[in-house]
Order: sequence, then C-alpha cells, then structure tokens
Amino acid sequence: MVAGDRLVYFLADDGVHGRELWRTDGTAAGTARLTDLAPGDADAEIDMLGAVTVGDRLYVVASDPDHGRELWTSNGYRGGTHLVRDLTDGPDDSYLGSLTARGRYVFFTRGLDLWVSPGQSRATELLTSYDGNATVNRLVVASGQLVYTRNDGVYQSGVTRGTQGTVLDRGVGGLLGIGRYVVFTVPRGDVTYLGHRRIRAVRPLDTFTTDRVRVGGKPWIGRTVTARHGQWYPRFPDFSYRWTVGSRVLGTTARTLKLRPWMQGRRVRVRVTASKAGYEDASRTSAAKRVVRNPHH
Repeated sequence: MVAGDRLVYFLADDGVHGRELWRTDGTAAGTARLTDLAPGDADAEIDMLGAVTVGDRLYVVASDPDHGRELWTSNGYRGGTHLVRDLTDGPDDSYLGSLTARGRYVFFTRGLDLWVSPGQSRATELLTSYDGNATVNRLVVASGQLVYTRNDGVYQSGVTRGTQGTVLDRGVGGLLGIGRYVVFTVPRGDVTYLGHRRIRAVRPLDTFTTDRVRVGGKPWIGRTVTARHGQWYPRFPDFSYRWTVGSRVLGTTARTLKLRPWMQGRRVRVRVTASKAGYEDASRTSAAKRVVRNPHH
C-alpha cells in the first residue's frame, strides 16, 4: 500500500482479474481497479514495496507479457496507467530498483546505472553509467537534491546528464538525508565514524517560455473542445492536461474533452503542464469558457 496526497494505491484480487493495482480515496465510490496486466485471473507482478508517489501520481515497477518488468506510472484514474518506457525491448526484464522521488521526477537504478524520468518516455534518460569500477548504491533526497553513493564516494545529481557533483570522494556506509545534510558512516581501520556533509544546489534547471493556453472550439453541449497550448520554448516538450469543469477536476488527461449535458452552465478550463529533461516543469491554465446548449439543436 502506497499513499499519495489524496489517493492510496494497493493490490487486490476481485476474483475475476487476479491480483492487480487498485486505488481508493477512502470511499466506496472512489475505489477502483486500475490495471489488468496479467491475462485472466492470473496475478500481476507489481512491486508495491518499491513504489513511490509524486503528489497523487504513482511510479511502480510492474510486468506485463509484452514488456517484462519495466517502470509504470498511474494518475489514479481509469485509462491513466501506462508504461513509462520499455528500456529493454520486448518481453525481457529491465532490472530496476531504488525508486526515489524528487520534485516532479523519479530517479531509479537500472542494473548498475542511474536513470531519471518525469513520467514521459522521451524525457526518461540515463544520468550515470557503469564505468567498470563503481556502481550506484543508495539513493536519498537532501536539500531538494538527489544524493547517491557509489563504491568510490558520495555524489549529488540534477535531472540531466552532466549535472552530477562530488560530495565526498571516498566510500561510505549507510546514507541518510536530513534537511540540508546527508549523514553517513565512514570506516577507518577498526573504528566506524559518523560523518555528514551539507548539500548544495547543483546547476539550476532552465525554464520554459510560452504564450497563453486556451480552450479551443465552441463550448457547446455535444461538441469537443481542445487544449491549445501555443508555442513553447524549447520546442517539443511532453504535455499533460488536467480539465476542470466548475469546481470538479476530471479524471481525463487527454488533450480533448467531449462536453456532456451535466456540464451545461459550468465553466470549463484546462491546465497544461510541459516537461522536458533539463527544464523545470511549467504549467499554464487557460481562461474559462461557459458551457452552453448547442444553438443548432
């Protein structure tokens, strides 16, 4: 069981689909199955012990017949659970572990390497690779930065390759993040000492620039409106969408929204979030449009 801000994720068997991923907001109406990764009544291979959340978004290592064990993510709604990236093509497993959330990103190890992802395939990238000598071990967050150990020392990392820095150039024991500091043990002969280092910011992330976001199309019942996100720089980020009708946040994350009769008289708006490796995620919200009856019906 893993808790987000408002949702709790867990595994359960409904007697039909086997043991699969579910979510709940604490109510019967808000409890639902999210996946059917294993065909029929077979149990899915989902590693909830290593799962983490970013807000209410879940990141978990799971397996399906087509992709093997890979990184998956879910926003807690039907249709909102998907494979992040098939790092090992086909049904072979990727050996992923040490999922660690920092801001909007999740860091993880793949075998002996360190990777990072904001939840989109194109922005999932390798940060450090095995150099034949030192492997990535423990991961913690301190002072808003990812800190990790290798056999040869303690390091910190930003979210892009080339933003890694050395904290301590010698091997250490356990690692713990406390506020602005990391605490670790240092073996010296037959005695083990407690050490610490203050963590400083690595190279800051660049930021997006954009023009305004708007809801495109006639806001008529039965019509479909579209999120118009304009031009963003740098170009070609990954976009995600969150639609609000009145005070109700909808479960859909699609770029388009079909306007239903119950929406009449309410205002619809969309929040667009852009993600790209090396840039701080940015969000813009459109002006609201009032949903009305189709005058041609």
